[in-house]
Amino acid sequence: MYRQLLQNLQEEHIETTTVEYDNGTEWILDFYLQSLEAVDGDNLYGVKIHRSTTGGLFIESDETFTTIDNRDEALAMVKNFAKGKVLPISLFEVVEDWEWQEDCQLVLM
Repeated sequence: MYRQLLQNLQEEHIETTTVEYDNGTEWILDFYLQSLEAVDGDNLYGVKIHRSTTGGLFIESDETFTTIDNRDEALAMVKNFAKGKVLPISLFEVVEDWEWQEDCQLVLM
């Protein structure tokens, strides 16, 4: 079943950005929006970040799904992560923070 889910996984490249560190090292960050149709017909959304050197050498990649079930909201999240230059190593924690803030806004409305 897991293999079947992965076959249904859609991945859309959203943005590429670079990060330059004090030592002159430059990294390329690629941000992807992932979607997967759930059993009930709804879509699940996720984000994937791939970090590599400017020479194209693969360094790291991570991905996680979210509780967001709206494509526009998920896309906004990925674009904000690209703007903030979120690294793969912190992706899970940043997604948790994003979801927590969204939940708080709903409660305050």
